[in-house]
Amino acid sequence: MAKSNQAVVTVASGAHAERLDYTFTSFAKNPFLTLHAFIFGSELPRKRFPEITYHLVKSDPAFGHPMRDMYYRRLLLIDELEEEFVLLVDNGDVLCLQPIPELPQLLRGAGLAACVEHNGSRYFLGQGYTSEYINCGVTFWHKPSTRQMRQDVVARGRTRFRSVEDQLTFNEVVQTRYYDQMIILPCQYNFRAHFRKKVRGWPTVNSLDG
Repeated sequence: MAKSNQAVVTVASGAHAERLDYTFTSFAKNPFLTLHAFIFGSELPRKRFPEITYHLVKSDPAFGHPMRDMYYRRLLLIDELEEEFVLLVDNGDVLCLQPIPELPQLLRGAGLAACVEHNGSRYFLGQGYTSEYINCGVTFWHKPSTRQMRQDVVARGRTRFRSVEDQLTFNEVVQTRYYDQMIILPCQYNFRAHFRKKVRGWPTVNSLDG
């Protein structure tokens, strides 16, 4: 069998690194994806799973917070992999409930594909406003063509500490400089509704079959 050129990647540390079977291994239902987990810390998790290739990463205190370190550096760590196409997902709350199309099919020639955040109309520096504020918990990448884009996001994150997460910086850079290299996917690829649970200000659905 030919080696796949598509990967799904997550980053984790501490207790989250021990619980990837609840979340990350769900992507193994897509046989074209290889699973990679970058583990931040001094050792790999004790609980490891054969579906996942693990990579130990030394933390970088220059990012000012352990979570910032992981959020931003994941954008660069994917360059260490051989795969050309990468799906980057958060470790704790992202599940693959149904098989997905192959990544080149989803990207359709673009460098980046992603879904709009809940309440996607936002003001921000740079472009100034967007009605498609991107959620960074699930992003699809053509790695070679987005290297400069990802480096620019990290460079801005190093100089502006306003949030632990990378999402604001990501949108400022991508929506201002690289909007023509991105396509918006329907919310099915990054679901943002509660399942049979009422939460004020959030949508509720009774089925996940869509």
